[in-house]
Order: sequence, then structure tokens, then C-alpha cells
Amino acid sequence: MTGRMRQYRHTSIGTQPFRRLTRVTREFLCEVVVDGLSLEGRTIDLNEGGLGVILPAPLFARLDSTTVILTKPDGSLVKMTGRVIRQQHIGVGEVLVAIQLADLPVETTHALVEKCAPASPFQMETAPIHYPGPKGLLGWIRTLAGYPPLPFQDRRRIPRLPIHTTCTILNEDSNRRGLTQDLSYTGFSVLFSDFSPDRLWGGLLQIKFVKLKAMPIGIAHWGLDTLVRFRVEHIQEGEERWRDLHYSYWQHLS
Repeated sequence: MTGRMRQYRHTSIGTQPFRRLTRVTREFLCEVVVDGLSLEGRTIDLNEGGLGVILPAPLFARLDSTTVILTKPDGSLVKMTGRVIRQQHIGVGEVLVAIQLADLPVETTHALVEKCAPASPFQMETAPIHYPGPKGLLGWIRTLAGYPPLPFQDRRRIPRLPIHTTCTILNEDSNRRGLTQDLSYTGFSVLFSDFSPDRLWGGLLQIKFVKLKAMPIGIAHWGLDTLVRFRVEHIQEGEERWRDLHYSYWQHLS
């Protein structure tokens, strides 16, 4: 009893395993579909709870309903649904996307097990993914536990891009302009030189040719300027242009 109590106390202070289910290292061609967007890539590991996928670009979209499509040995498709929980730029033309799967039907789980069998002729022989070195105490703990270290600063659901362009708050009485410091599909930061908090509420914001409703979630003062962080609530006009803006800047930066 004492041993069990000691074991319980030991595991209750932050030494729980990183995953409940072991990931199997398998590389298959796949297609990721989300919010009307489709990108082809390849898996690097997977189980019935989630998978890691390498894509050529980030997914600039609403990520809570994501479909991953694999091909079974008989040519039929295996469709799995879930949500993107992280995206990380790991190299030129490579973005590591972590997808958490919803509860899979029994037939989908069986198809996944068959596809992950060691004798599967559809397994790809590709070069391993080279992760950056470990950073910090948690990074070294992950390394010792056998998990690839991931840098903290780039672990977002949607990457933020250092885009500097005009952002206009559209109000009935007057328009106030600022300069964006970074953009993502679901959030952005704007630097204002003449700041008034009451102008942030109830109005539309315009960036390029896109009009959207956004909620301020953070304010920081930089000397005489003010940095405001916004969360995108709704794209009022120009949703396709909003997505194209991110992909065009991504291609330029990468």
C-alpha cells in the first residue's frame, strides 16, 4: 500500500506520460482538408488518437473540423476527422502539423491498424525529420523520454507572419489607423500612435481589402504608442483575400 501511495504521489506532480497512446512511426501520403482548403502531405507518426503530418505550407483556416484522408491497400479511402492543435515551421517548404483525432469508428480503427502493419507495401521510405536541438529543461526532458524537442516560440495553431501593413478601425464618426505587427488567420497585432480604447469596440477593422470583426484581447504600451492584440471573430468581407494574403506572404518569407 505504501509503495502504491508513493507511486501515486510521484506521478501526481507533473511526471505523467506525454501521450496516453504510443505513436507508430509510419510515413504515408495523405490529404488534409479543412474549411474548403486541401493540401497534400505525408504522415510521420500516428495512432488512433492523433497524427503528425508534414505539409508544404501552414493551414490558414478555421481548424476545429479537419479531415485527413489516407488510402487503404485495397485502394479505398480512410477518412479521419479531428482538429489541428499545433503547426510548426521546421524547414524550407515543410510545416509539421499535429492533429488530434476525434473518436474513430471501429471500422476506421481497423483500417488504420491494417495500414500501420509493418508488412504494409504502402509504407514510404523517406529521409527522417530533423528536429531542432532541445531548449530548456522541458526540452531535455522530452529528449530523454524519447520525444523530439520542439521550440516553444513556434508552437501555434496557426503561425503568425511578420506582416506590416495599414489597419483601419472603421467607425461612424471617424476612422483610426494603425500598423499591423503580425498577422495570422485568427488573430493579429496592431500598433497605434493615437490610441483610444473606446474606438476598439463595435466597429469593423479593415486590412488591405478585408473587413473583419475582431475582439481586443491584450493591450501593451510601447512608450507613446500602444500595441493591441486582436482575435478574429468574423470575416465580414473578403475571406478568400484574407487567406490569399497569408499564403502570398508565406511564400515570400519561405
